[in-house]
Amino acid sequence: MSVPGFVQIASAMKSNYTKTLIALATTHWMVDCFGGMWPIFKYLVNLDLERAGFIFAMAILIGSAVQPIFGILSDHGHRRRLIVWGTFLAGLGMLLGPASLLEPFVSQNTYYAVLFMVLLVQTFGASMYHPAAVSAAGDIRHDRRSTLVSVFIACGLSGMAISHGFFSMAFRHSGAHTEWLLIITLLLGLLGAAWCHPDVSRAKHSTTARWHMLKSIRTPLAILFVFQMVMSIMFHGFAFLMPEFLELRACPAWMIRGGGYFFYVVGGSAMMLLGGPLADRLGRSRLLAMFTAASIVFLFALILMPAQSWGVYALMLFLAGGFGAATIPMGVAIGQRLAPECVSTVSGILMGLAWAVASPAFWLIGILAERCGLIFALLWVGSLGVVGLLAALTFARYHARLQITS
Repeated sequence: MSVPGFVQIASAMKSNYTKTLIALATTHWMVDCFGGMWPIFKYLVNLDLERAGFIFAMAILIGSAVQPIFGILSDHGHRRRLIVWGTFLAGLGMLLGPASLLEPFVSQNTYYAVLFMVLLVQTFGASMYHPAAVSAAGDIRHDRRSTLVSVFIACGLSGMAISHGFFSMAFRHSGAHTEWLLIITLLLGLLGAAWCHPDVSRAKHSTTARWHMLKSIRTPLAILFVFQMVMSIMFHGFAFLMPEFLELRACPAWMIRGGGYFFYVVGGSAMMLLGGPLADRLGRSRLLAMFTAASIVFLFALILMPAQSWGVYALMLFLAGGFGAATIPMGVAIGQRLAPECVSTVSGILMGLAWAVASPAFWLIGILAERCGLIFALLWVGSLGVVGLLAALTFARYHARLQITS
């Protein structure tokens, strides 16, 4: 490479824009990687599915319900603080490993209470992080918002995709002493503190002005809220029972301990790349309905088909998870376009609050799996996609009518 080329790269690295993007990309990778381990953790330590579902549901309900508040704080100029502290708190989920070693020494209720507290702190950190970070990524360059948000989401999905395998390997090879992974949290948290300097110019808008903006879009926002809620249950509900499902289908151990989840999540990145050009031709709201329908079809096919080779399961997981994963950030992006001056608040509503309202379903999923069987529970999870499809179609019709009248 020529000397001018090195100079150009060095100049770009000194830019606050570039540093902020690097900080957001790496911290998002860690937050989603460290935040996706509960389904595989409960499998590795053989937790009761009903109890595991209850812990998962309550941690999400309490930890995510406050996400809209963090969104409001972010829109009022506190993005950097929320991103940095959210990164540190989200990383504390790695304490689940040593917490699991308490089982022989404490009562069962105490053991489950400790696991709940660790998961709650981690969920709380993720709730602080996401609304501030996703809006900060888009505001790095307003003329490149879609590209920057796509990079941000892709980094998070890459972390989520390896979370099961990463945690499973660390857990088994360290004898459950996963606390050493907090070194990664410390380093990336310090990187965020040093390099992340998000734009806070939108903080000039008053609370009253923001409230009027949200009030003006209450109907489409409510439809998207229902969509986000049921699609989160469908996507994450299947992931919650995935290790047990793959074990039931006699898949290889590497598929059960993270390989299957990798295919399930990484498909989302591919579908997002496919979704960009399609959205330009078909429209975002229509594409949302199409992707939702595809996710339902492939998920039911995956659940109902007889035992196959691991390659067939990998392909089906890629398709079912890919279409499902792509719909969730797609719904958030559509919501942000409805109120560009309240992007963090809208993100908090469509991610955190919807996630919190959906959370009791995970307890029900655990109960159904224990009492009615794994396949019955998974079919119930898949059936919720029909509600999501109806919500997507309703939004598409509403959006088309709104454009015609305007």
